[in-house]
Amino acid sequence: MKDRRNFLLGATGAIGAAAVTSGAASAAARNKSLPQIKSAKGSDFRTIREELTKSFVEEDKDLRKWLQVFDKDVASLSSIAVRTAGQNWNKIAAKGEPKFDPRQVEQNLSIASSLLDDALRFRNELAALEIAAVNEGLHYQQGLQSLQVAEYVIANSSSEPAAEALSEAYRIAAGVENKKTVESERTLADADAAKNFANFNAVQHDAALSNMVIARNSLSAHKAELLQQGSAKNFKERYLRLLPYYMESLGEAYQRSYAASLAFTELYGPNSELELFTSDTTDDTIRKWSEKQFLLSPYREKILAEFSQEQVTAGDVVDALVAWCRNSIDLMEAAAQHETEFTVLIPLRQEILANLDGTRKPLVSAAQYTTALDDGSGIFEFKLTKEMLFEDYGGEILDLDRVRMIGVGLLVSMATPGEEAVLQVYSGRITVASLSVAGAPIFKRPPVTIGRIKLASQSGPSNDSDLVYSDAIHNLKPDTLWKIRISQRSIRARPQAILAAAKRSKIDEVLLAIRIRAFIKSI
Repeated sequence: MKDRRNFLLGATGAIGAAAVTSGAASAAARNKSLPQIKSAKGSDFRTIREELTKSFVEEDKDLRKWLQVFDKDVASLSSIAVRTAGQNWNKIAAKGEPKFDPRQVEQNLSIASSLLDDALRFRNELAALEIAAVNEGLHYQQGLQSLQVAEYVIANSSSEPAAEALSEAYRIAAGVENKKTVESERTLADADAAKNFANFNAVQHDAALSNMVIARNSLSAHKAELLQQGSAKNFKERYLRLLPYYMESLGEAYQRSYAASLAFTELYGPNSELELFTSDTTDDTIRKWSEKQFLLSPYREKILAEFSQEQVTAGDVVDALVAWCRNSIDLMEAAAQHETEFTVLIPLRQEILANLDGTRKPLVSAAQYTTALDDGSGIFEFKLTKEMLFEDYGGEILDLDRVRMIGVGLLVSMATPGEEAVLQVYSGRITVASLSVAGAPIFKRPPVTIGRIKLASQSGPSNDSDLVYSDAIHNLKPDTLWKIRISQRSIRARPQAILAAAKRSKIDEVLLAIRIRAFIKSI
């Protein structure tokens, strides 16, 4: 029985030691009240994120700053992007030339569409990063709150009650240890049970302390992972790295779309207006323009008829630009169905049509022609008119509208039969006067260089290889000022024929070939 007593005293001492250890570890928290865990009041994602950001206390202020990066929503950033792009457009235009050529409507719309595809993808990725950041923040907050509750429970539940119960069992057992009765044996059995309970409670208490330490370490690792530079879970860093790509894609898409809008009506007919947003433009102005674009498609009207206005939103300026570009491409393709293409040949020194009364003069006189080729620089300057280009044999002007060029070429014919055998090689340069559009300064087009001017056949240009399809003349009007320069590059002939071929006046005629695209008004 003495051994039994010593054993019970040893157990009591162990329990007391455990109680002292846990009490020292959590003495500061023992008198604290149970942490109050508040339910999120937000009914939308943004409000929940704002509540989460505010919930982080001073020791987690770095996480608060981490989440504050997402305070400005993507719609506001989109408005900033288009305002900045519009302001930059004005700055560049003030220097004398727009950033993008307004007459390159097809190219501008194509590039804008591609950039808007990028912008939509970037916007989805930005939204996904924000959601991931909030989810990680909520996960961290959940772990933090669970840790606080665990600390409270451990601080306020020690092994002292078990130790007191064991001491009482020992005292009772001491009073009956010399009595050999059934009752005394039962009392000693109760003391054994109390000892086992005390030992179990002490182990459980120590395990809870260990789990709390593990949870705290895990939470610290989680926080470090969120803040670590280069970490896959540093969503703030990834968000800020992706944001410039989004704003650049959206800004250039807006500039391309605005450039296309300036010449769209002239080349393809009426279109919805695209405003120039600048630093003075308010968010409300951008929002109202965006809402107008939402109704451009009849399908959207159908959607609004099927769903309530609250369920269908117009979206931000990105969605509006997508709608504007799609509508513009639809209008352009519809107009193209009523367009025609053909090639016009303009001789420089001969009358375009027989004119018996002599009122019509050639573009270049015989004297100017000879002087320019043999004694001068080989430069011809003239102005084409619609009469020269589109007068038919009946003396009427073709019923064309929205006339523009898509290709140009030069051909030469030789003065005497068989002269083609000399195979003289000429190059040419064509400069067409650049034209302005309303709302933008003139975009200066470069000249078109033709490496080798071919000999004219009876049928004119034999194929597309005789014409140059260049951005330098694309969508320019043909009835404007022209400058053509003919340069002799080399002569390939028998020695006795070189002298005879040396003069450029061996060229009997220079023909200007223009590929025209136009809208037929009579259709």
